[in-house]
Amino acid sequence: MLGLSRAPASYDLTGGSEDGWKLPNGLQRQYFFPYDNPYWTVYENPFTDNVNRILGNVNLNYQALDWLSFSYRLGTDVFTDSRKQIFAVGSWDPPNPTGQIGENTQKYRELYQDIIVTAQGSLTDKINGRLSLGNNLYQKNYQDLYARGRDLSVPGFYNLSNAADLYSSAYFEDIRTAAIFFEGSVDYDNFLYLNFTGRNEWASTFGPNKNNFFYPSVSSSFIFSNFIADEDILTFGKLRASFAQVGINPDPYSYNTYFVNPFFTDGFTDGLSFPYLGVNGFGYSDIIGDPNLQPELVTELEVGTDLRFFQGRLLLDVTYYNRKSSNILMSRPIPASSGYEQLFSNFGEMVNKGWEIYAGGNVIESDDFTWNLGVNFTKNVNEVLALADGVEEVNIEAAFASIGSYAIVGQPYGALYATKWERDDNDNLIIDPNSGLPIVALEEGNVGNPFPDWTAGVTNSFTYKGVTLSALIDIRQGGDIWCGTCARLNQLGRTEESADRERSYTVDGVLAQTDPVTGAVVYNDPADDQSPTVVPTGTPNDVEISAFNYYRVVVGDAGGSATENAVFDGSWVRLRELSLSYRWKNPTTFLQYIDFSATGRNLWLSTDYPGVDPETSLTGAGSNVSGFDYFNMPGTKSYMFGLKFGF
Repeated sequence: MLGLSRAPASYDLTGGSEDGWKLPNGLQRQYFFPYDNPYWTVYENPFTDNVNRILGNVNLNYQALDWLSFSYRLGTDVFTDSRKQIFAVGSWDPPNPTGQIGENTQKYRELYQDIIVTAQGSLTDKINGRLSLGNNLYQKNYQDLYARGRDLSVPGFYNLSNAADLYSSAYFEDIRTAAIFFEGSVDYDNFLYLNFTGRNEWASTFGPNKNNFFYPSVSSSFIFSNFIADEDILTFGKLRASFAQVGINPDPYSYNTYFVNPFFTDGFTDGLSFPYLGVNGFGYSDIIGDPNLQPELVTELEVGTDLRFFQGRLLLDVTYYNRKSSNILMSRPIPASSGYEQLFSNFGEMVNKGWEIYAGGNVIESDDFTWNLGVNFTKNVNEVLALADGVEEVNIEAAFASIGSYAIVGQPYGALYATKWERDDNDNLIIDPNSGLPIVALEEGNVGNPFPDWTAGVTNSFTYKGVTLSALIDIRQGGDIWCGTCARLNQLGRTEESADRERSYTVDGVLAQTDPVTGAVVYNDPADDQSPTVVPTGTPNDVEISAFNYYRVVVGDAGGSATENAVFDGSWVRLRELSLSYRWKNPTTFLQYIDFSATGRNLWLSTDYPGVDPETSLTGAGSNVSGFDYFNMPGTKSYMFGLKFGF
């Protein structure tokens, strides 16, 4: 994407022929050094992934008495994932034109066992009960072996023996947990229900001082519709409430401080790492472990109601939740003078609270035609309540020098933190009268919340004589995204916006005050203002700048620009899924039906986001941060066709 997006439309990456992307000397046709031609990437730098996997379980059940049963389950999941990445001689991304091979083998084994004893029966004519006691054992073994070879002697021979510069690494991870638990329920006369659970868990990932913790939960529901005479209007009504605690175990090996291969920098070179000149070495990690680790505790309170009207033709489900995370497992910065840079321990609190609402029903129901409609709405509010003592913000992930994802007290987790423009009290940009450009603030700040204000989905399903058409409209309101792609391509003049470059620009804003002698911009006295700012004059800006400076700095990412100019609203409305199916009933004497179906996903998108698609994540699905778009791969449309037989 880096090489493809930077090349202008007038430049033919193929060189005018099927294999013109490759020059006669065997190297690639390049437009923007050091990024590879995308055709070279596809045909010369393949990545292969071969997975062998087996998983399954065995369940045994024994009914000892009418009221007593035993169950046993033993399961496993084992796989080997072999990956190979080739960078041919002449590749520049990564910057190694002499070629590179990377081989990675990951081995994973999971083994789990459950033993459960269950007793159930009637305590009285109106009271029924059920109680289960159980034991769980779990073990995970993971191994990651990596080997890299650089400086290939023979082009096209992709074997590690062909590399002059070899590097290898190995990572092993073993986790074992054990738990005893109980689960019980009591109901009274089929309208009042009480459920409760408890789990005491031991885990090898905790330190030596304490490694077992107890997590309870309790929930109750009341079916009040049993006491309403007119069931034709309110067919079913239930109130429910629950309280639960769940513990999150720390990552393995985080309670101790280990030796690692060190990396040293001196400010003048690219740094030194071991092995160095054939000599290996180890040093203490820059992260201190905590032998007193405790689980990250999630405590949730939930209340809601389920309602069914008109014999079930209309339904409504409303839930309010308040989920608080405490003793959060994370690394916090510490003074480097201590010899370390971070401490991994339990810090801080965070809350998620919001609403989940679903409404639906049969709008039309007849012998030949039905129309079902469903609408769901979700609103979540996240806030970091506290971090470590004396710490108001923690950098979760510094994706780029200009922007990062932060946990800031009083703000949502993962707030986008970056350079900003100077503004006056009326939020006007303050312009340097010497250059006509906005002035970058001296301090970075919050430039956006990557999480949406609310999301919703609307599902319609129409059926007529065996033909069913269904559609899901997906809606997201709010949620900010940093489009680094947009800013960089604006600077390079590769966007549609930057095509208007045959005129001058005047940035909306007010002029800054300047010193009458030196002409320098005047700042407030830091002693009078904790956050020094430029002194505005209130005079509207009338200084023209060239299109070159406008697209490079004001809406680009060249030096002197503020990252906030590339943060956009990520709202969307999209056709998430469209499906058409037909059921042919009793086509033969031995077939009950044949279903024909065609489905499309992500067929239509409406958004003001200037990037490719606001549903994107640079850091991947496994990351806990979002809102970064920097030459990400675009989303995909998919089409599926199905044929199903029923006997």
